[in-house]
Amino acid sequence: LKDTFKKRFLQGADELAMVRSGLDDTMRDALAVMRDLWHDNESVEDLRMAAYMIALQKVARSYESRAM
Repeated sequence: LKDTFKKRFLQGADELAMVRSGLDDTMRDALAVMRDLWHDNESVEDLRMAAYMIALQKVARSYESRAM
């Protein structure tokens, strides 16, 4: 193996790589939730509508938890 590969591999991930990895995980999870709603609910026409519905549900839960 090349020395540059060994050095990068043994050094580990830097902050930017960790942030990107976390963002990737978050986006994949969000897409899975939107996709499930889209396929399970016939009134949801597309992924955009599913995203809006999920966002509104989260806002409503937040208000309910604060008794507003």
